[in-house]
Amino acid sequence: MSVIVEGHGFSIVHGAVSITQEPISVGIPGFAKEEITQTTQANTGGHTARAATLRKYEPFSHTFPYDPADYTDWQGSSGSLAHVITFPDASTLTVYAEVQSVSEIKQETDGRPTYDVTFLVTNLDDTTETEPSYSGS
Repeated sequence: MSVIVEGHGFSIVHGAVSITQEPISVGIPGFAKEEITQTTQANTGGHTARAATLRKYEPFSHTFPYDPADYTDWQGSSGSLAHVITFPDASTLTVYAEVQSVSEIKQETDGRPTYDVTFLVTNLDDTTETEPSYSGS
């Protein structure tokens, strides 16, 4: 399950694009549960399972204040790119992802325009599997 946090103090870089607007909220990629594998078990008397190291990551999203340049950059993004979330304490989370969707611009209750960007975790750096990585304290 992804975690949604307030975006104050966060910055986002997707591929070569550094987003100028600080996000309003940031979805941190996560997984719903560990996938279960039975490939290494030869049970015949009972159905058992062992937690596997393979995890299924869910899509995650960020909400941004509307900026025409950033909005256009998101819409033009394609392919699996390094997505770097920098936290307020300067630690980073890097995950390879592609833009799955960019929402229509909507008006918040305070009148400001915002939009959401949803990402699909791909774990691919070209053709090499690259798991999400965290660096920091």
